[in-house]
Parts: sequence; C-alpha cells; structure tokens
Amino acid sequence: MDTDNLSKNGSLVSRRTLETLLLFLENDKLTLSDISNKLGISKTATYRIISTLTKMNFLLKDDYKRYMLGPVLLKLSKRVDNNIRTIALPVMKKLSEETGESVYLSVSYNLWHYFFIEGVESYHPIKWSVSIGRPETSLGGAAGKVHLAYRDVKGLHDKLKAAKFTAYTDNTITEYKKLSSELEKIRKEGVSLSYGERYEDVVGISCPIRDYLTDGEVAALSIFMPEFRFKPEQLPVLVAKLKEASKKIYSLLEG
Repeated sequence: MDTDNLSKNGSLVSRRTLETLLLFLENDKLTLSDISNKLGISKTATYRIISTLTKMNFLLKDDYKRYMLGPVLLKLSKRVDNNIRTIALPVMKKLSEETGESVYLSVSYNLWHYFFIEGVESYHPIKWSVSIGRPETSLGGAAGKVHLAYRDVKGLHDKLKAAKFTAYTDNTITEYKKLSSELEKIRKEGVSLSYGERYEDVVGISCPIRDYLTDGEVAALSIFMPEFRFKPEQLPVLVAKLKEASKKIYSLLEG
C-alpha cells in the first residue's frame, strides 16, 4: 500500500474541504456549480465534499439547491461570540458610563453584513438602541464602514464597484469612489464616523478591535447617540476613549 499517496490524497481532500467552508466567508449561498468553479475542481469531487459537510450539518441545502452554513458552524461561532462578549462587556459598561451613550459590539462573517452581539444602552431617556443578532448591511453607517475597511478580501474594490448601493438616508454614501476614499481614511485614522448615514438623526463612532501589529480585525466597538446630544468639540475625547476601550478588549482577548 502506498501510504505516501494516501496521505497526500487525504491532505488534499482536507484542504479542499476547508477551502469550501472558507468560501462562505464572502458568500451567503452557493450552488454546487458555484463551489466547483471557485475551487477549480470537478463537480463530482465537489459533490463528495459538500455531501459530507451536509450530512455532518456543517452545510445546509435550500429548496433551490443552494448551500449555506449549517447549525454546527453557527454553534461554534456563538462559542467564539460568547467569549468576546464576556470579555468585552465590563469594558463596554465603563465606556458607556464615561460617555453617557450607548455602546455596542459587532462582528462580521461576510463582506456584506455584520451583527451586533452585545450592547450597553445609555442611561439617558432618549437613546439609540439596536437589535442584537439581526443582520446589518456593511454598506452604511459607522460600524459597517469599519467592517469593510478592515476586511481582508481579495478583489475587495472590484466587489464594491459592482455593489448595489441603497440610500437609507440623505447622508448615505452611495458612490464607490466616495466610499473607497472613506475606507482609506478609516484605515489611516483607525476610526469611522457616521452622521445619520444609516439611520436619521443618529451619530455613530466606531473603531476596530484588532491586532495593531498584524491588522487582523476581531470585531468593532461603537458609540451611538442621538444627533441633538452630540457636540463636535466632544469628538476627540469620545474617539480617544473608544480607541482605549478597543485596545483594552483586545489585550484581554490575547490573555
């Protein structure tokens, strides 16, 4: 028996299986043909891989024969989310107390959407709140722009050029060139601002929770407030406190 060939074949199958799962970082749903084309392998080989992943609940197939991430991966992602939430919450509470505003933590699993996974609401009667766990578009608002700015995606700008922009408010960025310039500014300054871009009369300030040496984004931390309560002279202090909190959370995640 040629054990070397068996080992090589096993490694190749393992690699292709992982590459299949990684495709869903940037795609919500894919057909067998989509996966086959993206991996550059035959449909027969692709079918064997996705059949195994489907049987083990790593993937699900809908009525249109499109595959999506299954419950096993979602459960694993929640384990990661819970770790981040547990570590971040005390820091978020302190930030909310210091600023008097709502503070939220978000993560992103693909290019087009992100999710708020934890939040501390402002003590003010009038405040801005979000729905935890609901998909939010990355094409709009402070948090969305942070997730886009630090997303490590091959061909990111080509994807953004082809994107369909929606004007959620009069301030929403709906032009590729303007968005591209904004993302570059965010990467340079380490902070994203939104003045009613996603929701009217809401000011958002967001920054990445990331390894400042490798530029690997972990999540995004945001402060949200009603526009009437925001004063421009507050911005430097709010940004400094937000960045300090994000670095604190990352250092705790590193242990």
